Amino acid sequence: MVRNRPADPRLTLTLELMPNDLLHFDLTDRERTFICDALYEWRGAAGWAPLPIDALGLDSWDDFDALTDRLRDTILRKDPLTDLDWTRALFLAEITWASALVGAALDFETVTGFPDAEAVRVLRSIQRKIATSGRANLLFPGRQRPRPEDFGLQ
Repeated sequence: MVRNRPADPRLTLTLELMPNDLLHFDLTDRERTFICDALYEWRGAAGWAPLPIDALGLDSWDDFDALTDRLRDTILRKDPLTDLDWTRALFLAEITWASALVGAALDFETVTGFPDAEAVRVLRSIQRKIATSGRANLLFPGRQRPRPEDFGLQ
């Protein structure tokens, strides 16, 4: 389920999407470059950090490299991706830029040319377009903490 974020919350539109539906997001060239640079960093500065690739549904680093290459190439071509693939691309871009533990955070500006101030603006813009709780559930199915209303508590 994907919800838009209108200025007036009473005007929320809900769409039921299937995980394999192809979606196109209207990213600016700078947003597209940011995501692709972040994905490429898994071949560079971020590539040696420990990452639980099984959390992405992958079995090996070869699978991970194939995924990041495919995502990057598809985004560069401005082709659509599945809901799950957009979610993976955003998640990997977030941790590549922000995490000094499992990403390229401290080296990101040096290797991509994105200063932190610009990177955070670009990333926030991408997040506003792509990020939803439904997409987080695609990435980590069944791993969400139960909410009080799930137990009949309010």
